[in-house]
Amino acid sequence: MRVSVWIDAGQQQCCGEPFRTGEVVSWEVNEKPGYEGLAVRMNAEYAGGVRYVQEHHGDDPDGAVTGRISHIDVVACLRENGTLLVGSGRPLPVAADTDVPEGLQGDELWTLEGWVVRLDLLTS
Repeated sequence: MRVSVWIDAGQQQCCGEPFRTGEVVSWEVNEKPGYEGLAVRMNAEYAGGVRYVQEHHGDDPDGAVTGRISHIDVVACLRENGTLLVGSGRPLPVAADTDVPEGLQGDELWTLEGWVVRLDLLTS
């Protein structure tokens, strides 16, 4: 089974471990289908494909998911005077969380908000 997980850039920078396509990961998550925070950045249709939100602090996690990363999209959004422009987000494929897509490096209008990671779940 394949699922998508939202990883917030702030939480990843604070407490996350690096990840890349092909790796097996186990993440604590909360089940939040159609996560509102992603819907604001992108749109409800795109967010509707996300089932889980990775959790490093704050909410008690609902559980953990373990799987092999099959695809990563970094989500980049426009900001004006530091304020998010609702719906401005676009997904850009990357191989790892440390990758910055060409054209966004040094561009002050775009911010990297997080990642949508597709996992092929592993069963024990």
